[in-house]
Amino acid sequence: MHKSALFRFLITVMFVVTSLSVGCALRPGTDVGAAKPAYSFDNYTNSDFGFTVGYPKSWAVTAATAPYNIFRAESKQKLPSMSISVLDSDKVKEQVQEIYDYYKLTNIQTIEQKEYVLADGQTKALYTITRMTHPQVQLISYSIIFPRNGKLITVGISTMLGVEDTAYFNSIFQTLTFNK
Repeated sequence: MHKSALFRFLITVMFVVTSLSVGCALRPGTDVGAAKPAYSFDNYTNSDFGFTVGYPKSWAVTAATAPYNIFRAESKQKLPSMSISVLDSDKVKEQVQEIYDYYKLTNIQTIEQKEYVLADGQTKALYTITRMTHPQVQLISYSIIFPRNGKLITVGISTMLGVEDTAYFNSIFQTLTFNK
């Protein structure tokens, strides 16, 4: 399989992983280099993968217990929540299945999907919006997936279907920066 096709395949499989814990509402065509958000954020920095991303100051950092999850923050109501996961490119199918099983997700539907270049001008990412059923609630997730240091990183925000705040989620995504 051609490298580009393989990357797209892996990214496509990964969209649900991001959606589960790390969705962000960047609508295709949104300028990721837009003005600094007006919201108040704390930062999560990962030196192993060289990035920093903001999360709302009002959210609590919680235990990252889901498979492959390295960071999780959530609102006082538990949703919306933000997660960051790291996956192995050569084990994506197995790892995605573990995540499905962990969250007991069904009826997963891609609403929107687009490949684009992140604010650093070099990193290709996949942006997705997915809808899914959890045993307790209908969810919608906004997420990005990008390669970093030989892994696939997923960043996303999940919330209950019908209560999404696109501007707020976009502002969270716009905090993503890459460290040297």
